[in-house]
Amino acid sequence: KSVTTIGEYAFRYCSQLNTITVDKDNSVYSIVDGALIENKNDIERLILYPQANEEREIYTIPSDVTIIDGYAFYNQQKLKYIEMNDKVKIINEYAFHGMTQLRTITIPASVTTIKEIDGENGTLFLRMESAIPPALAKATNLAKDDVLIVPEGAAEAYKKHPAWGKFKNISEDPSLNKDSVPSSSNKVGSNIAQNILAFFTTIYFFSSKSDT
Repeated sequence: KSVTTIGEYAFRYCSQLNTITVDKDNSVYSIVDGALIENKNDIERLILYPQANEEREIYTIPSDVTIIDGYAFYNQQKLKYIEMNDKVKIINEYAFHGMTQLRTITIPASVTTIKEIDGENGTLFLRMESAIPPALAKATNLAKDDVLIVPEGAAEAYKKHPAWGKFKNISEDPSLNKDSVPSSSNKVGSNIAQNILAFFTTIYFFSSKSDT
């Protein structure tokens, strides 16, 4: 319970690590659904989700986390879907690197900075809720099949961005426009997009959420 500092990337190469335990009286660190969370100066950051944890295929970022650390989900092979809250602001480098089962990530409009997007894990579907491209330091290993899905009317802004523009396939989805109500035709387009995503991953049914 006396631990108050954990060094950067401390567990990066712990490929067999499946569980982390924190004393309930620790004032800085806690475990939420298997992930190590740090709370300092009222800033919550997700430090690590163990590489060998096989408890779930869907992980929801805790509601007060604002920073996802570099290598936080490094080489995690079980997770297929990550749900983010609307308080996340920063996603650090290689946060999802090596996640070969992960195919779809939805980035909330609250995110202002992403250190890196890495497409080497396989075909990636990245859904952006912000019509304004967040800061992105670099995009690497992108393939022609990787898809960037943005709100209606935002494709041109993403295409002109020096990093986001590296995506060869940028499409719009009206369902990402939170302030608009999709028409019946838009709903058809959204259903088609969902069917395409389901081709690459197991079909899941999610309840409607206002924060994703």
